[in-house]
Amino acid sequence: MGTVNHRIRPGYDVTLAMIEGTEVRSLCAISFVPTVQVGTSGLATDPTAPDCPECQDLYDITREAWEAKKRRNAANRDLYAAKKRYRERVDEILKAREHQGEPVHH
Repeated sequence: MGTVNHRIRPGYDVTLAMIEGTEVRSLCAISFVPTVQVGTSGLATDPTAPDCPECQDLYDITREAWEAKKRRNAANRDLYAAKKRYRERVDEILKAREHQGEPVHH
């Protein structure tokens, strides 16, 4: 395929790997030693080089998963806030009934 732009797996310090000459691994599981020709982002210095299709597919899937996780976290926050408002409102109602002398069952 020739020169392609790989995406480096999280956790690798690509700049340090360039200095020390140690391997990094791409999302598509290719190990290589980054060089000036590859660049610190894991992208080839040739701007016309295509992206590695396997890396791109894996990156897109990972991005979709992170977006889904963010949506889930937001939904959980909304659910927690609604439950909190519900409990607060029930407490208000019970306090009002107690103040009026009505029997209250918790």
